Amino acid sequence: MQSSTRTLSISITKSITTSISKKLLCSFSFFTVIFGVNASNDSSIISQLDRQQNITTSSQQNRLQEVNSLDAFVTSNNLLRLRQGDILSHAVILKAGTALNDLEKQVINTISGLSFFQNQNQENGIATLDLNDYATLKRHSFVVNKSMFFVPNKQPSSLAKINAQLLASERYHRECEPGIESGKTKLDFPNVGHHQDNSFRVKKIVGPKEITIQMLTSEIYNKELIKNLSRIDGINYDKAILMERTRNDILISDNFKLVKNLLLYRQSSEGILVTSYTVVATEMGMVARCLIAGVKRCVNIDSFSTEDSTETAVRTRNFMLNKL
Repeated sequence: MQSSTRTLSISITKSITTSISKKLLCSFSFFTVIFGVNASNDSSIISQLDRQQNITTSSQQNRLQEVNSLDAFVTSNNLLRLRQGDILSHAVILKAGTALNDLEKQVINTISGLSFFQNQNQENGIATLDLNDYATLKRHSFVVNKSMFFVPNKQPSSLAKINAQLLASERYHRECEPGIESGKTKLDFPNVGHHQDNSFRVKKIVGPKEITIQMLTSEIYNKELIKNLSRIDGINYDKAILMERTRNDILISDNFKLVKNLLLYRQSSEGILVTSYTVVATEMGMVARCLIAGVKRCVNIDSFSTEDSTETAVRTRNFMLNKL
């Protein structure tokens, strides 16, 4: 069994262009290339977040504030909303690959390239999706969810408790996973796969079927990689944790071609800022069957639908407020 404290590796996608891919192999400065953003705004952003008045610790706040694009989260108004206890959210639900905009492609490319595995294709059966290939885009549809919230009155000792072991634990998922009380979500924590110490399974309804998704949780220890992950929002995140789908038998394939959730944490003097990205890729065949069956949102496993994503953020914020 591979150690759970192994440094998270990054398998470089070939889908950005050959010239940029060469830069990725040589350096972790690729976020500058992809996003054209740097993290120099971090001190200003965190200062505004800490400076806002009327801090809200109530777990009853948690109002959803929808954001109209992936790059529109960090504004003065949104920072105030975060400080007041609101959840910021933007969701792209089952969007055809051919309809993705450039920013959505860039986010998918970036998150999909992150993996615990040195070679996620050979070790985990996850093939690289070339988003510059029209045939690939035509065959797939995508879910891209982003949420952000602020947990006040939390010091570095609380951030230190957040790790791969906690986020793979039964305690964490019982508190944070939507649908537990209603029975719509079932959890399983057996010794699964080759990384059982940080693995878990979630069972949910996808269209007319109940499916099981097995996930592996890993922490990114590479400080340079964390620094460059921060370029997505222009925030110097202090910690990054990845959840990715794994398979017991990598030779068996299904319609879920990519399932990953990236969690980013930034400690401020007043609390912890949390940003979550979830990326899912499915084959169009699955989507078509769900739509024919009359299901509005076919993918709602591990925060993949708008409702689940929002409820997960609310429950996670409450968990961090009250239990961390």
